[in-house]
Amino acid sequence: GDSADVVLQVVSLDPETVTAQPEVGTGQCSFSGSTCTVNSDCPLGEACTGATGCELTVVDWQASFQVLPKNAVAITSPFNDVVLNNVEVQYNWQIPGPAIATQTIGLNAVTVPVNGQASVSFPPISAAALQNDPAVEGNTADLLLRFNGTTVEGSGVDVLAQGQLNVESCPASP
Repeated sequence: GDSADVVLQVVSLDPETVTAQPEVGTGQCSFSGSTCTVNSDCPLGEACTGATGCELTVVDWQASFQVLPKNAVAITSPFNDVVLNNVEVQYNWQIPGPAIATQTIGLNAVTVPVNGQASVSFPPISAAALQNDPAVEGNTADLLLRFNGTTVEGSGVDVLAQGQLNVESCPASP
């Protein structure tokens, strides 16, 4: 009666790790004051002291979906095709991390045909959310994802999935 004639299912979810690389700024050699980026740029016995940090890079996740009919009437395309609107992501850090509110990420209105499949790419977290708290480096978040869509005829559909967001630790800078 009041729900869609189709079911949206997640076929696969491919989580990617947030990568970490040291950022090396321009520094100065400890005694001579020469400009350097690594210790080997300085005279023997001196160290390069400069601004270093960690650059975290978000890699998009891939998700594949299928739409299955609930009844014989639901096999009609395009009326029962599902347009993917967004994914709502909730974060639960394994080691206490930043308090990140549920994020809603657009899915570019990708259409999943009834009795067919389609894939989307999306960032599981914003780069800004990662940069705001050093507690994310080397941490893992359990994610609850709600993918929201609408059939072409106008009924709302959604599906839940879970994933883990792993964030690398920065290796020691040179």
